Order: sequence, then C-alpha cells, then structure tokens
Amino acid sequence: MKRWMQVDNRYGHLLIDLMQEAAKQKGTFDLAKLTPFEWDSLSIIPPYTDNKSMYEQVGMEWSTSDTYMGFVMEKSFGTFMLADDSLIDERLHRLVFVNDSRVVADLVLDREMANFQSVQEVIYPSTKLTVDEDRRITIKR
Repeated sequence: MKRWMQVDNRYGHLLIDLMQEAAKQKGTFDLAKLTPFEWDSLSIIPPYTDNKSMYEQVGMEWSTSDTYMGFVMEKSFGTFMLADDSLIDERLHRLVFVNDSRVVADLVLDREMANFQSVQEVIYPSTKLTVDEDRRITIKR
C-alpha cells in the first residue's frame, strides 16, 4: 500500500449538490460530465466498511483532515474514533474518486439523495449510470 496522502475535498459540497440534482432526474446520466474535476475511477464504499477494508478496496490510504493533529489521530485511531464516523450509519456510503493514482475526492453521501448501494464494481468515466424513481443508481448495461 502506498503512503498516506492528504486529500483536498474542496469540491465536496458542490459534488453533493450535483449528485442530488442528477438523482432527481430519472434516466441515464454521465457522471464524468457532472464532476468538476478529472478522475479515472470511482469506488463505492458501503456502510459499515472499516478503514482498513476501504483502503484495500481503493488501493491506497488517504486523509481528508484539515489539520495535522486530525491526520495523526485519523491515522492512529481511524475515522471511527473521530467526528467522521459516518460509515457506521446504514444510510450513508462513501464515494472515492481517484485520478492518476491519487484520491482526488472523498464524498460521504446519504443514500436518500443518491443510492449507489447496488453498484458493486469500480466506475470509470465512460460508465453510464441510470437513476430510477427511488433514486437508486445502477450501471447502464
């Protein structure tokens, strides 16, 4: 596993708004056109996933902490010991965008906004996604 990296989540709130808007529109959408940054893969991290499993799934370790102390605590104890214990909630999952072997965005998303739970594989920019009336997102085949 590569060394830890700090992720600037400056697009987090904007991306949540864009995802929510896309999920309201039923039908097919292009996530690559929706995102305001470059990415080459997206991993969906389901609820109750521990940090070790999440890092193994994505293939690297990272931190979204804004402070050095937050980074050290996250590295030492994991996010479950901090305020960011979001994945212990059944309603939430994490979307991790990677570009050129670096995490470029780490987004915790409420499944009521956009539910990626049925997506079990890595998503690529060329992947088309479909939203149904219950905001469930699937890969268009």
